[in-house]
Amino acid sequence: MTSSPKYTVTFVGAGRLATQLAIALQNAGHRIMGIYSRTRLSADRLLRQLEHKSPIVVTNRLTDLPWTDVYIIAVTDTALTEVIVQWPQQAKDRVVLHTAGSLAMDMLKPISGHYGVLYPMQTFSMGIPVDFKEVFVFTESNCPTVQKVVSDLALSISNHVCELSSAARKHLHIGAVMACNFSNHLYEMAFNYLSEYGIPPDCLLPLIDETVAKLHRMSPHEGQTGPACRGDRRVLEEHLQMLDGHTLLREFYKLFSDSIAKSFA
Repeated sequence: MTSSPKYTVTFVGAGRLATQLAIALQNAGHRIMGIYSRTRLSADRLLRQLEHKSPIVVTNRLTDLPWTDVYIIAVTDTALTEVIVQWPQQAKDRVVLHTAGSLAMDMLKPISGHYGVLYPMQTFSMGIPVDFKEVFVFTESNCPTVQKVVSDLALSISNHVCELSSAARKHLHIGAVMACNFSNHLYEMAFNYLSEYGIPPDCLLPLIDETVAKLHRMSPHEGQTGPACRGDRRVLEEHLQMLDGHTLLREFYKLFSDSIAKSFA
């Protein structure tokens, strides 16, 4: 059995995604040779989490990037535009990938003839390891050469690799924001609300865990419970009255209740 190719990689960015992805790629046998970050503090923090049998270039200057097979740009959408403008001449025409869910692949066209996307659809937090084998990684490329490289990288860390166009990835990103960011914000609102009344928020954790677990067994619609799907107007009106002093919470409660009720009408 032939082992998959191993690549030398430079990371442009040293935040949450870059950190987790760099660790995963290194564990898969690829060689991290460079780390760029606008702040050396972030780059040094990532360096400490990597094995470095050979020197790794750590810099806050794009012109100091080492010569590697692949450059992975893992920065915010705004910072990506700035990086493209400042991209160094010596790194042009190498394979360049970005990791953004909402930005088109062709943003990279001005800096390389070989470019693509490596988008791991997951939420990342510092200090919380992610099992990349279970993360869906979406790829895109501008040519067969890049598709080979990006596929090799993705398949070396994940069991779930899919090709997806820039247009489709934008729709995926909207779905991810709703499923992850919106639900997490609702958890925060619920936690804060219970805390106001001296109720420990962690009592919600088993309920949240079971709600998420049900998604592996049935559709969200099939798993929906609560007064809105039952059409229990008395409970809904009582809850809305109790939320009179919480304007934003009341708006959220009514909006979601109306939407749930409509889906079960």
